[in-house]
Amino acid sequence: PTEFIRGEISEKVGVSSERITVTFEWTKQFPSPARKLSVPLELRDFFFLLPCSTALHKNLSVALKALGVLKRTQPELYTQTTLVLTGNPHRAETQVRDDIRREGISDHVILAGYLPEDELAYLYQHSAALIFPSLYEGFGLPVLEVMSFGRPAILADIPVLREVSGGHAVFFPPTDPEGLCRCMVEVFRRPESMNGMVADASRHTDSLT
Repeated sequence: PTEFIRGEISEKVGVSSERITVTFEWTKQFPSPARKLSVPLELRDFFFLLPCSTALHKNLSVALKALGVLKRTQPELYTQTTLVLTGNPHRAETQVRDDIRREGISDHVILAGYLPEDELAYLYQHSAALIFPSLYEGFGLPVLEVMSFGRPAILADIPVLREVSGGHAVFFPPTDPEGLCRCMVEVFRRPESMNGMVADASRHTDSLT
């Protein structure tokens, strides 16, 4: 587990933290990216990848609302942007579809469903950035996966994601769509700062293997 989970186990189970070993579930063994997707997706110039199911704690609503903010405040960037959601349907599937309809962003959101790992690798490699808005995680493996492909990560500011990323990411308050929108704009507007962060993130992932 992570240090965050070690602390939770110690507190809730009453076991000394000294008896719990922290071991990151990371080997940097990921399939080579597919040459193309088996089902073509209508990807715009910039697409943000959200590789997670529609479970409630994944907090996808904040990302959809952030795209709505982008549409209203940065229309020229919005026209170039797609959100790609991968993963199986879960309890918040209806809420996700309602948010897409309410924000008027259906042409800019792709619900790709579960994808083979080589096709997910293709999306990691070509994405503008990962968005990972979870309210709770035990680890957050996609954070290290996207870093290993040299792409930026935009993460909910929760302790476990700070720990897993080593701080080499852009963070936003997990209930703040405007804050997430600002992070998305930063990826567009400040590629030089993203490049430095990505280089640090790559060294971080190498140190964990």
